[in-house]
Amino acid sequence: MARSKKNLNKENFANSKMENVSFNLMNPAPYNPRKISDESREALGNSLKHFGYVEPIVWNKKTGNVVSGHQRMERLIANGFNGASVIVLNIDEQEEKSLNVTLNNPFVGGEWNEKLSELLSEIASFDLEFFQEVNLKDLAEEMDIPIFDLENDNKTEKKDWEREVEINFKVVIDCEDENEQKNLILEFESRGVKCQALIV
Repeated sequence: MARSKKNLNKENFANSKMENVSFNLMNPAPYNPRKISDESREALGNSLKHFGYVEPIVWNKKTGNVVSGHQRMERLIANGFNGASVIVLNIDEQEEKSLNVTLNNPFVGGEWNEKLSELLSEIASFDLEFFQEVNLKDLAEEMDIPIFDLENDNKTEKKDWEREVEINFKVVIDCEDENEQKNLILEFESRGVKCQALIV
């Protein structure tokens, strides 16, 4: 069946609205074709903790299914949230399925350009911990973007610094006078102990 073409106008925006909705009313779509690894789930949680809830979940009120944001909802529930401000739609299930796939389609969102390399390098230099927590290092590797390994460089720099610092263990002996000091120095040096005369 051919789909009727729609024009982008104000009527399209009237079909959706923002509402505070309890997670008890929102069902993960049983057909949802997306999955997430434990590593990516942790990175998503780190992103939510760092930036907050900045990308709303999309929910279809007619079916009760989440259209987009299944993993964000799961992470919010895991962190004690009972609901959130979501984009509410009222569409039939077939339209909902089409939207689910479209919102997750990487061929709809465009692709990275040459500016990504500079941005990733800047983020890594500014906040290496965050860079790793949200899997940006994996993105750099996937895109074959060389990122300066700040973590290993910092470790090397620390080791070089540690090598420059000579750790000495010293014993201070109080002498009655200069002669006693000289005699003790001669005695210790004869045993191969390095000594240094101090007058305080």
